[in-house]
Amino acid sequence: MADNRSIVIVDFAHSGTTMLAGILERLGVPMVSGNDYLDHKWEDMDIISALQKGDDEFSIEVEKRNLLHPIWGFKFPGAFKFSDRMSRILPNPTYLAIYKDPVSVSYRRFGFISTDRIKDTMDRMQESILGIKESGLNVHFFAYQQACIDPDRFVLRVEDICKTPSQYFQHRDAVDFITPGVFESRGKYPSVERKDS
Repeated sequence: MADNRSIVIVDFAHSGTTMLAGILERLGVPMVSGNDYLDHKWEDMDIISALQKGDDEFSIEVEKRNLLHPIWGFKFPGAFKFSDRMSRILPNPTYLAIYKDPVSVSYRRFGFISTDRIKDTMDRMQESILGIKESGLNVHFFAYQQACIDPDRFVLRVEDICKTPSQYFQHRDAVDFITPGVFESRGKYPSVERKDS
């Protein structure tokens, strides 16, 4: 489907990927199918599994989403490892990455902070950056801290890069979603009208 578009969050886990997925949902971009919000931290397991299996499986899942939505996306930290497959099959893809400071990420990964844990996180983050570079994907980078400092400007940048024609209430909902702690609650479904549920 030539007119369809897709958005993929490709980077390191625990760096704000869930927040970014939630913002996109609130701007009207379906990021998961079914009930994957609660069980998989907004990771669409059907499309992630298909991406890992092969071209045929991935093409089937992509076509399902193309039929339902003119623009859609998914979050998969490490998706850059499948750059060739995504480039061949995804409709007009936009790739996003968001990063948080290594101390905060270490706390999210391990539940406590130590020099060894921070060093491990920094090594993993470096591997992620190098992987994205080697993938050749045209990735747009975001800083988690920018979202916290100026949520309105952050959402405007997401809207601009992703070309999401959001309504005012969607923009405000996305800005409010950035409030610390709000996006940690998996119980509230996003305010996007869904055709697949």
